[in-house]
Amino acid sequence: MLGSAGLLVAVPLVLYLVLRPENYGLTPNSLDPVFYTGYAINFDDILASIGDRYYFVTRWSAYLPQYTLDKVFDSVVARLVWRWALAVGIAASLWCLARRLEWTAARRWLAIVVVLTGPMLLRALM
Repeated sequence: MLGSAGLLVAVPLVLYLVLRPENYGLTPNSLDPVFYTGYAINFDDILASIGDRYYFVTRWSAYLPQYTLDKVFDSVVARLVWRWALAVGIAASLWCLARRLEWTAARRWLAIVVVLTGPMLLRALM
């Protein structure tokens, strides 16, 4: 049996395959106006184009994981892997919260599916 942890990892992938959301945000470009992850892919080019030599360290927590994944995988695959990890994190957080609230397993899964398929998360994460 897969168990709850395995299902939490599989749910975002299954939702992605079933819903087939648009993937225009996966194509890397220099300014990426939708997800602002252009910093991860073209960091040096962006800094040069805006005339900066330094960048605020506080943003690295958002850009470093994507930058690292881009070095390991192809850019499109790296974005999908990062979004999958974020969706799994959201699902796991919801699972823990719902368990603390003593929801049934069915209500937990329903909450996870509803949140992950909401318009804001579906577009941004998938």
